[in-house]
Amino acid sequence: MSLKGDLMPDEKINTVGPIGREGPPGREGAIGRAGPVGEIGSEGHKGSIGETGTTGNCGARGIEGIQGPPGINSINSITRFQYVMMMVVFWVACTAFIVMLAAPIFVFGYPFKTIDIVEPIKILNPGNRVPLGGVIELQTHFIKYINEPGLIVATIIRKDGDEVCPIDSFTWLSNRSAGSGTIIRRLPVSESNHLLVGKDCYVIFTIRYELWGIRPIVKQFESEPFEIYHP
Repeated sequence: MSLKGDLMPDEKINTVGPIGREGPPGREGAIGRAGPVGEIGSEGHKGSIGETGTTGNCGARGIEGIQGPPGINSINSITRFQYVMMMVVFWVACTAFIVMLAAPIFVFGYPFKTIDIVEPIKILNPGNRVPLGGVIELQTHFIKYINEPGLIVATIIRKDGDEVCPIDSFTWLSNRSAGSGTIIRRLPVSESNHLLVGKDCYVIFTIRYELWGIRPIVKQFESEPFEIYHP
C-alpha cells in the first residue's frame, strides 16, 4: 500500500529544512560596584571614678611592750640565717647582761676562803709566862687556800677589864703558797716597855689579802692568854 494514497487531497507533506548554525555565546554582565564602607562610630566617654571616702580617726596608741625575739611565724619574711643570727645576738646580749650583774656580786659578796688558823694559838713558853726582854713563842697550825701574798700584823695587847690596850706590833709580808702546816713564830718583848708587864696578855694576828687587787679580805686570830713579868 502506498503512503501517498493515504493522504487527503489537500494535504502536503512538509519536508524538514536544514539545521541552523549555532549562534555565538552571549557576553557576561558587568559586576556591580561595591557600596562605600560605613564609618565607625565614635567611642563613648568613660564614667568618672568616684572619690575615696576619708579614713576614720585611729584610737589612742597603747603602751608598747618590750619586743621579744621573733617568733616562728615571722620566719616567712626573713631567711633562716638571719633568724639564727638574730637569736644568737639576742641570747649573747642577755648573757652579757646577766654576767655584768652577777660579776660584782660574785667578786665582792662571795665568801672566799683565804686562810684558817687553829684557835687559840698555842703559847709555848713554860707556864705561859714571858719575862720582860724575852721572846714570846707561838705555835700556829694553819690551812691556806690561796696563793696570794698576805700582810700580817701581830699585835701584843693586854686586856684590862673591858679595855684592850695594844702594847706592841710587828708587820711582815707572807708569800707562803697554798697548803697546810705548822709555824713557830717568835716575837720579842721590849725590855724598856714596862707597860707590857701584867697578866691577860694576848697576841692578835691580823692577816689581810687582796684578791685581784680589788677585793680585800681580812681575818683575825687570837692566842692563848699569857703573862709578862719582870725577871
